[in-house]
Amino acid sequence: MRMNTVVLSIALLCGGTTRGVSQEPFTVRPRDRTPLATRTPEECAGVVAPADLKNPPADYRAAECFIAMLPGKVPKELRGKPIGVRYLQTARGTLDSIQVEGIDDAKYRARFIKNIESFFAEGDFRPAVYQGCALDSWYSYTMTAGPR
Repeated sequence: MRMNTVVLSIALLCGGTTRGVSQEPFTVRPRDRTPLATRTPEECAGVVAPADLKNPPADYRAAECFIAMLPGKVPKELRGKPIGVRYLQTARGTLDSIQVEGIDDAKYRARFIKNIESFFAEGDFRPAVYQGCALDSWYSYTMTAGPR
């Protein structure tokens, strides 16, 4: 059920249609690109993200995140298996590190990582901000590969 919801959501966000779902026209507004960081890196020395991000302080803003899809046809041995992705987004809004678990095929894992890098390089992602300081942030998600 969860995978169906994700697929439906992605299809609808990308302008696709699905049987039995009517779509009303909508306007996409440009994102506000105003920088959230108001302090210089020198002023931010020693500032770290709050420990409890389930109940973050009012002045904490999470980084813009993304979820990359698996490339091409999903190999049969991956179907139904959990795939873990963990990445570090820097204070500059760039991608620094990617870790992928659950894909044993080195070539397919490399294609997936390349997809993540390409997607991130094309985007304009804001870093996390706390106390006016841009921060490096680790993000992770787990997905289950379905049939394609």
